[in-house]
Formats: sequence, structure tokens, C-alpha cells
Amino acid sequence: MSRTTSWIALAAAAALSAAALGLPPTAQAAAPATIPAGNPTAAPAPTLSGQEEFTGRVIVKFASGPGGAPLAGARPVAQVGDDVDVDLSVRAVGSDASLVEGATPQEAPAVAAALDERAEVEYATPERVYHPFAPSEYTNGPSLGAAGSGVAATSVWGQTRGSGVTVAVLDTGIVLGHEAFTGRLMQGADTASAQDHDATPGRDTDPTEPDLTGRNCSNGTAARQSWHGTHVAGSVAAVAPQAGIIPVRVGGGCGIAGLDMVDGIKWAIGQEVSGLPVNANRADVINLSLGSKGSCSPYEQAAIDAAIAAGATVITAAGNDSSSGTYTPASCRGVVNVAAIDSTGKRALFSNYGATVNVSAPGVNIVSAVGPTTTSWGPMQGTSMAAPHVAGVAALIKSYKNTLTPVQIRNSLITSALPTGGVCSGCGAGRVNAPAALVAADNGGSGLIVTAVTPVAGKVGGGDTITLTGQGFAQATHVMVGSARVKIATKSDTSITFKAPKSPAGKSGALVDVSVVTPDATTTAATQYRYAAIPVIRSVAPKALTPDGGLLTITGTGFATDATVTVDGTPVTVGNASATSLTIQAPAKETTTKATGLIVVTANDLPSKAAKFTYAVPKIRLQSTSKKIPAEGADLLFTGNDLDKVTSLTLNNTALPTSHWEYEAERNALIVVAPVTFFVPRK
Repeated sequence: MSRTTSWIALAAAAALSAAALGLPPTAQAAAPATIPAGNPTAAPAPTLSGQEEFTGRVIVKFASGPGGAPLAGARPVAQVGDDVDVDLSVRAVGSDASLVEGATPQEAPAVAAALDERAEVEYATPERVYHPFAPSEYTNGPSLGAAGSGVAATSVWGQTRGSGVTVAVLDTGIVLGHEAFTGRLMQGADTASAQDHDATPGRDTDPTEPDLTGRNCSNGTAARQSWHGTHVAGSVAAVAPQAGIIPVRVGGGCGIAGLDMVDGIKWAIGQEVSGLPVNANRADVINLSLGSKGSCSPYEQAAIDAAIAAGATVITAAGNDSSSGTYTPASCRGVVNVAAIDSTGKRALFSNYGATVNVSAPGVNIVSAVGPTTTSWGPMQGTSMAAPHVAGVAALIKSYKNTLTPVQIRNSLITSALPTGGVCSGCGAGRVNAPAALVAADNGGSGLIVTAVTPVAGKVGGGDTITLTGQGFAQATHVMVGSARVKIATKSDTSITFKAPKSPAGKSGALVDVSVVTPDATTTAATQYRYAAIPVIRSVAPKALTPDGGLLTITGTGFATDATVTVDGTPVTVGNASATSLTIQAPAKETTTKATGLIVVTANDLPSKAAKFTYAVPKIRLQSTSKKIPAEGADLLFTGNDLDKVTSLTLNNTALPTSHWEYEAERNALIVVAPVTFFVPRK
């Protein structure tokens, strides 16, 4: 779905001293940090994130016809226009997408829905407009200081500073000549459209971020002057000081159109974009500190997929609505989506969180480069500020080990992140850490990680020997089981053993994270350990079955509704399960003598001790007064045990038809009609 995207940043309320933050000498001379004209700390009028606004345009991909050629689009568009009484036109905007125009913002959703229902259309989505969300109720947290702090980037500068790597910053542009980018800028581009987004007419190779002071959007509202793109690029440069920066201006103070962003991605990875020369310095990392509410559209995902296929790691900002909802491009597959934390590691109050977040990084009161001068510095906050910290670390990884793929770099960032525990719920794997990320890079992107814990559950009182398997354990100092620090008993690079501590507060059923700690990193919890009562079998009824098997009722303690049962190691069907009882269908057993069956109940991943039951072979005794069979045959009377369960009968190793015998309950006996051809030995 094509969208106009809001910049995911919040301006800080107070400037910080450049000298205290260790900024360049030219910035120190201007302490406190210069807050440029246009006031980057001024927040725009808030827009409710739950409201949707549209441009009136619709992005359409037509289905392929014979030979793979797209089906003609003019006819279905005209027909839909007639149906909804709107004069529509269509034009191609790329090799696989078209733009339908003519609808008002209010009509666009209905036009898109009508087009989407047609067989000739693969998808149709209205182009959205988004505005910055300014949660004025949020107070600023403690200062984190200069851009780049908080991810331990300087700790790895002896190994890599990002040389040989290019980072494309798709944003509002950049203040060319700013001291933050001396010797680092590479040829950029401007893919912003000419209407309603503060761009100069047409696309060009000038990514300058203009001064929007006094300029208005087409709806009459003031254009937001934030120097956002300059600030974001400055953060990348602070983390990876030798990486090349490719500024791509994809929008301005009134927002960004989704197709402009997609074209920015295409240009950054070296694809052809109308009106621009091909980029000769393809991006290794792409930073997208922008977004809108909604799920990732097909054309956005296609652009992300193309970037990853071209070798670019894509970093996105999670959003500033303090929401666990779905945002884009944050929800696109394959990106590294970043939440913002403060100096204590807590989630920033404005930051989005939840299932789509992969990692977190500093995003509160970050001082970086701004405009309007080439020596201006200022603070901002937002997930827009967190994302370039991660983009910078991605550049360090790529420079350190340039054979890694985007997938491996993504895994290195995620698997090596330092868990934030309860202070940042919904912040993904944790806080990005450059030293740990390089360790992960050495392991091909796998990092310090736990892949399995054995057993997966144990006694509430602790004491069980636990084995962790994974990799990167050689330098491990201890293990964390929940909040308990546990000594390591034995270790290798791929295995650790330790004694399980007691369950927190002695609770049964407690599920805790398991992680390994080294001097440089902590694993994310790839698995968990459960404390639970071990199942105990008290009784099995009946105590005996025939070899044909049958229904058994098992009672005891520590069972569960999802308990599993095996008989002699073979899983069996379980019914009517509760915490204290369950029934099973015991299987048949081939035996001619008394045999034993072993039952094991497993609940909460804990197995019980085996309980026995008996497969009893019926014993019979011949109660006949004659030792010889009369010439015409005779009725024979057999007594014994379990005769009511007899299902087959043989005489002289030959099976008798069931019509030749029956059970008589009154005497608990079998009456057998034996033909003269059989000889039955006396029992």
C-alpha cells in the first residue's frame, strides 16, 4: 500500500552542552549546543494515530496475462470509475505498478476496494498520508548524550570503524558540508515527488535538506522543520565514523509518499529510477527512520526483498505511538526493527513495542548534527534516533566481516543483543551491543546463543543437573535462570552444565528464561525452563487386561490436561485428563504367558516413574466327566479366570469358530462344542 510516511522522531525539550557530550571542537565552541532557526524541538500539532488520511491516489498492480505480460489496466479502471461515479485515469509508475488518479481522499478507499475485487488486479491499495505524532504528554527522560553512545561502538573501533561500507539514509535530506560528514558523504539523490512534499520539481542528485521556515503544506498547515535527515545521518556517522553516507531525500516537512520511498530504496541498491543516474555506490545498509500505521504492503515488501537480495541490510524505526500495533515498513519481512530505550535501558515512553520489534537502541535526548549551519548540533528523541544506532552497528559488522549476508548481519544484531529483562518488555531481543555483535559475526551470524536446554523441566526444589547446548560458551562466566545467578559446573564452547536453583517463590509451573553470560555479552533466551511437580502414578485400574488390551484408568498427582502417556515406550491415546486422573487405551500385546505393561505419564515436560499393569492370559480347566470324546462329539465345560474376556479359542492348535463356544455367566464357564476330529488334552 502506498503511503505518505511520517518521520518517526520527537524533538527533545532541552539542549545539551556540546563540550560535555564530547562533540567536535567546532561544536564545543558553540556550547550550549546550537539549536537552529526553525527550532527542532518544536513539536507539530498531534495527529491521532488511529485516524487514516489518504491522498486520493491508488497504487495498483495488474495481474499477468498470457506470456506473463500485465493485463491492460485502462478498461478495468474505467469500469470501476463508472461504478463509483469517479473519473479515473491510470499511468504506469514502474515495471510492476500503476497509479490510479482522479479520486478524492474520501473516495480512494472505495476505489481501491472495487479494483481489488477484479480478476485483472493483483492488488490495489489507497495511498495514505501520515503526519508526525507528537505525544506532548510524554516527559523527557535522562540524557543519553552524544549520538553513538549506548551501543558500545567505541569498544570495537580498534577492530573496525566501518571502512569500505556504505549506509543509505532515506530521509528528509541532509545539510551538505556539515562538519559531521567531512570526508564521509557519497553521491546522494532526491526521489521526492514535486507536489505537496516540499521537493523541488523533478528528481535530481541534490539531497539537500531545505530550510522550511515559513513554508506551508498544500493544506495550509506549516511545514515541519526538523533537520531530521541530517540528525539521523549524524547518528550513523557517530557509530561508524569511517562508513560512507549516501543521503537520499525521499520527502520533506509534510511527509513522504510511499512510492517515493520505494524509489529511494531502488536507487540506493543500484536499480534504475526514472530521472536519476544509476547509483554507482550500492548501499550495504539502508536506514528507514520513517513509517506509518498499517501492515506492510505488497509493493513495500517487494522493495525490501529487492534490497536484501542486493546485499543491503534494512533497518527500520518501530514508531512513536507507544503502541503494539502494526506499522510499516517496520512490519515488513526481513528488516531489523528498532524500539527506543532511555539511559536506564527502559523503553522510552513514546516507543512502539511488541511482536514486530527485533532490538532496541538509545533514542532519548540524542545530540547529533542539525541545520541550518554546517556547525549546528541539537538533541532529538524518537525511534528515528534509535534506528541509526543499529544501522551504524550493522555497518561495523559488514566492515569487520564483509562476507556476511544481510540475513547473517540481521541475526548477528538480534542474537547478540543484551536482554533488557523486565525494564523493556516488548523490546525484542534486547539492546544492540557492538562488541557482542562482532562475536556473533565471527560465528557466521549465530552469536552467543542457547539452542536447547535438557531437561526442559525439573523439580520445584531445584537440584536437577541441567545441560545447555549452543555456541560461544567458552568465555561464559555464569548462567542466569530467571533472576537467579547460577554457577557453571562444566563447560565447553558448545555445552554447559549446572544445577538448577529452586523455583522462584517455590511455585510449581514457573517458566523462566535461561541465558548464558560472558564478559562481553548475554545470550537471548532461545529456550525456557519450567518448574513443575513431577507426575506420580498412584493406581492403575483394572490391574490386568487380556493380551487384546483395553481401557485403563490412571490416578495420581501432577497430571495435566495435556499430559501424554506411553505404554512400553509407545504413545497411546489419552482421554478425560485432569490434574489427578486420566484414561488410556492400552494396546494389544502378543503373548501366550503372563506379561507386564509399563505406563509413564508425562506432564509439564516431566515424566513419572513407570507403573505396571498385567497382560493376563486366561487359564482354563476342563470339567468333563469323560476322558474320551464320543464319536458324535460332545459339549465340553471349561472353568477358569477371565473367561468373559476370551475372544478366541483353539483346540489342538486349530481355531474354533465362535459358533462352537459361548460364555455362561451363571457358572463363569465356557461351553464348547467339540467335534470328534478334535482331541482335547485334560488340563
